[in-house]
Amino acid sequence: MAVPAQAFAAEKSCSLNKVKIYNTNYCKTYSSIPQDIIKQIQNKISQLNKKNIDCSQLQNLLKAIEQRGSKAPAKPEAPAAPKAPAKPEAPAAPKAPAKPEAPAVPAKPEAPTTPAKPETPAQNPAPSLGDYEQQVVNLVNKERAAVGLPALKVNNKLAGVAEKKAEDLRNKNYFAHNSPTYGSPFDMMKQFGITYTAAGENIAKGQKTPEAVMNGWMNSSGHRANILNSSFTEIGVGSVTDSNGTIYWVQMFIRP
Repeated sequence: MAVPAQAFAAEKSCSLNKVKIYNTNYCKTYSSIPQDIIKQIQNKISQLNKKNIDCSQLQNLLKAIEQRGSKAPAKPEAPAAPKAPAKPEAPAAPKAPAKPEAPAVPAKPEAPTTPAKPETPAQNPAPSLGDYEQQVVNLVNKERAAVGLPALKVNNKLAGVAEKKAEDLRNKNYFAHNSPTYGSPFDMMKQFGITYTAAGENIAKGQKTPEAVMNGWMNSSGHRANILNSSFTEIGVGSVTDSNGTIYWVQMFIRP
């Protein structure tokens, strides 16, 4: 801090001209003196050492420095306190979605009325055997008697089933024990309410008379076995004729 020391020397040299110089604030203001003023002071001190100083100029210069130091630097304005950001408006509470209207309760369907039980189809009355059918039964029992077997009893209900089978053979134009309509002979019997512990069936087509059809069956081992089967006790016979005059023959045997 060389400059303040030189300032005291300047104060002594100018005392002859009764120039009163104060150095009270000189050190305090030194740090705030512009460089060009410092250079002027240094020049004046240099002239003082050489006895070329103009005391009035030095006095004015030092007063200016004193005045500069006496003025407290203006305090920088405190930055305005940042305004607290406005609180964002609370978002409006979302409206609760409207509850969907309850669907109209459908009217209870009316309890369905209990359907009337279908009338049981009238069972075909057990037909009495026609002339041809009865002749076949007589011929069967004649053959059984020849070998010592008891005669078969006519079952009219079973005869009705045999008649239906003969009609099915004609109407569906097939010739087999298994019917496309009723299934096997045994299934067919059950469908018509026939119960049995043993059962059998013979069929034939084209013979013109009961004697002719019985002759054909007795000359066929399988058919003959049914006719002479000791297990059977009842018989039903059916026959129908088609438009061409062809006769379809059916024998059914059971043991209830």
